[in-house]
Amino acid sequence: LRSSHFCPLSSGLRWKTAMSVWNSAGTWEEKDTTAWLKERLEKALVGLGVEENEGSVRTSKVASCSGEARVLNVRGRKRAGFELELVIKWEGTVGESSDVVSGELKYDDFSETSLDEPECNVVVQTGSAVAKPVARRIALLLIPRVSAAVKVVVDEMVAE
Repeated sequence: LRSSHFCPLSSGLRWKTAMSVWNSAGTWEEKDTTAWLKERLEKALVGLGVEENEGSVRTSKVASCSGEARVLNVRGRKRAGFELELVIKWEGTVGESSDVVSGELKYDDFSETSLDEPECNVVVQTGSAVAKPVARRIALLLIPRVSAAVKVVVDEMVAE
């Protein structure tokens, strides 16, 4: 290794790039980060909430997370690549009587290309007939919060 491959920082030595020594041109490298991303998402996507006058909902659990994630190094530039199917449980209360509601956010194809506008199916599983439409409307407001949380985690993944 040449000394030019290291960059001194206050915390010690760190790689300037994620390229292997054999790939000095930096044409293409890929690192599987699936397990890391799933573990971080299970923590980052719990507790996201929305409060409105009619009620509130909060994510409670990542029920399932499948797919793959990788960090790509293309010509010396790192970027994320991921394709996930996510199911996130949510719960809350709506109305003056504080009807308990719960449901799921279902993402069938959540990827780096759909991060800003993911397709998400909001399912209301419990609640009164009056509370369910209100809960669905409030739960729809969770989608941008989930996207923002995923973006933060993906940025951390690339920076690792």
